[in-house]
Amino acid sequence: IRLNPNDADTYYNRGIAKVQLGQYAAAIADYDTTIRLKPDYADAYYNRGSVKARLEQYIASITDFDAAIRLKPDYAKAYYNRGSVKRNLGQHAAAISDFDSAIRLKPDYADAYNNRGAAKDHLGQHAAAISDYDIAIRLKPNSADAYINRGLAKADLGQYAAAIMDYDSAIRLKPDYADAYNNRGLAKTRLGQYFAAIADYDTAIKLKPDYATAYCTRGIVKGRLGRMGEAKQDCRTALRLAIKAGDTRLKTTAEEALRLLNK
Repeated sequence: IRLNPNDADTYYNRGIAKVQLGQYAAAIADYDTTIRLKPDYADAYYNRGSVKARLEQYIASITDFDAAIRLKPDYAKAYYNRGSVKRNLGQHAAAISDFDSAIRLKPDYADAYNNRGAAKDHLGQHAAAISDYDIAIRLKPNSADAYINRGLAKADLGQYAAAIMDYDSAIRLKPDYADAYNNRGLAKTRLGQYFAAIADYDTAIKLKPDYATAYCTRGIVKGRLGRMGEAKQDCRTALRLAIKAGDTRLKTTAEEALRLLNK
């Protein structure tokens, strides 16, 4: 850069290196310079958008993905990332449209199928979501996330035994997947398999000691088994963690569970 301060590629490559070092603000500055020197650099817009998404600057990241797509209309990854950001903003229908474009451009895009499934699931389109997860798993059989997502969709449809099988697969692929243990525990709870459910909640908490949801559901299950002291302790822990995390929904759930346990 000292020898050739107008070389856009050098700034671009330094931005990539800074991302790898976790220096996100400095990387954005390098991408800014890249774009100033070469305004039609689609990859620079894409990379800057990706960094902004990591920093939860979602609106700004969408603007960058828009520019990348305008400059490079067949940019499947830009459609995918824009869709992912829109999901984070709760714009699920718009996200599906972007995932559709990513899949049209790259029909073997397993992650796009997985995320499109998640967006459909959020909109209550559970069967359609399962179809997307099926394809994601066929394309990427080692995707623990696709298995857990498919399990969630099946649970939403009341298919608890089938959901447990998917959580089993997720855990086999990723043995430290706390969410998979928690969700398997929830499915087992629904089936009345309380002792097996508690074992899963135990593992989830061991892997993620601040897992407020797992404490709360474990407490509720222990209450059903008459283990009232342990149940109240779990729900109090869940309440404390929920307050600390600012999770108002879980706070309400834990408070209600404690109220019922104290009857």
